[in-house]
Amino acid sequence: MHQKSKLAIILLTISTPVLAAVYLAWNNKASKNVELTYDQAIKIEDQDRNVLSNSLAIKERKVLEKAQAALQESQNPIIKETSVNTGSTVFASLKEIGISATEASLIIEAAKPEQDLGSIKSGSRIISESSKDQSGIEEVKKVTFYLEKTSYLEIVKQKDSWQAKVFSLPLTVTNELVSGVVQSSLWDSAMSAGLDSQAIQNLTDIFGWQIDFERQVKPGDEWQILVESVSIAGRWDHWGRVLSAKYRSGSDTYQAYLFNNDGHDEYYDQTGASLKGKFLKSPLNYTRISSKFQKKRFHPILGINRPHNGVDYAAATGTAVRAVGDGVITIIGTRGGSGKMIEISHNDKYRTAYKHLNSFTKGLRVGSRIKQGQVIAGVGSTGLATGPHLHFEFYENNRFVDPLGKKFPRENSLMPQQMANFNLEIERINHLVDEKAIALAKK
Repeated sequence: MHQKSKLAIILLTISTPVLAAVYLAWNNKASKNVELTYDQAIKIEDQDRNVLSNSLAIKERKVLEKAQAALQESQNPIIKETSVNTGSTVFASLKEIGISATEASLIIEAAKPEQDLGSIKSGSRIISESSKDQSGIEEVKKVTFYLEKTSYLEIVKQKDSWQAKVFSLPLTVTNELVSGVVQSSLWDSAMSAGLDSQAIQNLTDIFGWQIDFERQVKPGDEWQILVESVSIAGRWDHWGRVLSAKYRSGSDTYQAYLFNNDGHDEYYDQTGASLKGKFLKSPLNYTRISSKFQKKRFHPILGINRPHNGVDYAAATGTAVRAVGDGVITIIGTRGGSGKMIEISHNDKYRTAYKHLNSFTKGLRVGSRIKQGQVIAGVGSTGLATGPHLHFEFYENNRFVDPLGKKFPRENSLMPQQMANFNLEIERINHLVDEKAIALAKK
């Protein structure tokens, strides 16, 4: 049979896609006078089918990937956050994060059995979670209101209604031993050790009747506290109660233990004597004394030497002034060179005066009963004063005395029948301190 007739028979037996390949092969090989066999044509067809199959697979994979990406986008929540601003409302806050007025009203109504959102604190965080449907329309699925540090309100959309529930966050309390040595100031030392301003204030408040932290603190002083460390949902949040405290200054050592006396937490020394005295050592919290008690001082305004019966505490205008003891206000108003002042009678024996004030606490007047530590005024520079400071005077039997050097009577100590429980508590706390100290030494 003729060569071209044989090729025609072969072409009739194979599929059309191969014809192009056969034709190309025929042209290429004809020039070289090489015959194309049936097996060669079939091989070309198989290769073509593989190419076509791979091309379809790639297209299908791209379509599938695009569909999966769209599905993933619809499933991933869209998170939006805001907070309730002062003077604003929850309704307005919900609208700020794109929730419609209708949905916002439904959310607020659904919350009522669990929480009145009208009374939520300003600054409270609100977080919404939305998702997009296949057409790309965004729909709110959940709104969370953080009520307090340890709780939150979750409102979830179920079909066409909203369901609300309050959840509590787990709170964990551990005990930590924190200590330091004063280099420049107690504040710097405590901050370097990891305490915050509130924990430092707690430490100074404990010994507020024994130590004047304005005058008596000096480099080399040592301090140590066993303090509660509070974590919420596994994250550290704040320092809690101080269980024990020690302050050593020179040859003087002050010790404090927290003990629950008839439902009230109070601090006592190792003998069971209350640390709470009749008077605080300072009317200000942790400020610098600019002028100690002295019999004569050159007055910067009058230009003469005159007795300086009291202590000047340098502080910014408006710094809170606290009463050093319980008593009754006998003078409140402006008095010549003293400027705005308050005098408090504590009993038949003791009186205190607070001068050069900027303002008085609202509602105070002659006859007002005052509690120890109560804020009564703000530091100022009224009267004969060159700058903002508090001039503090202390009277005993109508005579000026140096309040910094005075030892005041304490409150009652624990009763004998309470000492057994108190000693057990001391033993427990000391054991905790020793354990923590050993653990820290091993680090």
